[in-house]
Amino acid sequence: MEQFIDEVLAGDPQSIFLLASWYFLLTGSWSFLYCLRIRSWPSVTGVLKQKSLFSGYPDNVVSDQNYVAKVDYSYEVDGMRYAGRRLSPFQMMVSHNARALLRLQMRGIEHCGPGQVRVFYNPRRPQKSFLIRPGPFDLLVVAVFGLTPFCLYFFA
Repeated sequence: MEQFIDEVLAGDPQSIFLLASWYFLLTGSWSFLYCLRIRSWPSVTGVLKQKSLFSGYPDNVVSDQNYVAKVDYSYEVDGMRYAGRRLSPFQMMVSHNARALLRLQMRGIEHCGPGQVRVFYNPRRPQKSFLIRPGPFDLLVVAVFGLTPFCLYFFA
């Protein structure tokens, strides 16, 4: 192990790639398990107060502006009222030219009626919630990003 650390510190490309591969595998595994856990969270009906694209730091050049999805909603669990601002476990920031990706992500919000949405909440900490639950495609993307560097190292 000490030799491996010395090789990484010396800048050996193979050792650095192996370290990065382990990092991606561990963080990808954690993310995959977290997404699976979110898929089992219960849901309640909430009230959607705001849904928009937000550019926090407007730039003089329109194509250089970055956008994030902004949501604001309220919901009730066991008689307690909560406010939520998280859209999805996948936080996206896009350029002005890629705003359509955020609009596409926001289509995943399940509406239950006029102004009402489905809110997925953590049963142990109900104040933590999302409007979009990870789907099979999301799990596949997380798995691919977590496994690809590791597989490239060992099988390429």
